[in-house]
Order: sequence, then C-alpha cells, then structure tokens
Amino acid sequence: MKKLTAIILGSLLASSMALADHPAGGKHGGKHKDRFISKLELAEEQKQPVADILKEQWKKRREIKRSAMEQVKPQMEALDEETRQRLVEILSEEQLQKYDKMSSKRGERMHKRHSHR
Repeated sequence: MKKLTAIILGSLLASSMALADHPAGGKHGGKHKDRFISKLELAEEQKQPVADILKEQWKKRREIKRSAMEQVKPQMEALDEETRQRLVEILSEEQLQKYDKMSSKRGERMHKRHSHR
C-alpha cells in the first residue's frame, strides 16, 4: 500500500508541476490568465494588480510543489530500484536492457519537462 501511495503521490506531483505555470506564466499562462481576468469582469485598474497577485501566487505554488517533489524523490528512486531488482528475477537480459532503456528515456523526458521551469 505504501508503494502505491508513493507512486500515486509522485504522479500527482509530477503532473501538478506540469500545470503549475498556467495561470501566471509559462507556455500557455498568458492565455489562461487573460481568460481568468476576463471571467472576473475586472475594471481596467483592477487587471494589473490581479495579474500581479496571480503571478506571485503561482510562483509560490510552483516552489511548494518543487520542494514537495524533492522530498519524495529519494522514495521514488528507491521504488524504481526495488522495481528493477524484482524484474531482474523475471526478465531476460535483453528484456532488462529494454526496460532500462525505456526507464532512462522516461527519466530524461521528465527531467527535460521540469528543468525548463
């Protein structure tokens, strides 16, 4: 059960980090922020202060999520190692090499996704 919880927590943190920039910045953030401000029907003098507050809060949110991810990272790495050790008993050498390659690519994609932030 602890393993499942760790996997779910890691997945949620990773996916939430991917969404962290949206309202305040990032690739799609401006569009989302504009839509958010539009739906609030703000007066012209309210738009910039609200945008500034949202940007600041989303930066803080991103840092909290980043910190949480750093805290669970050792547990996730231990889980990955345990998974590999269990697979060693089942997979052929060729299959294990494929597994390692797929795992490495997954790690590179995740690192790339989160390193540009």
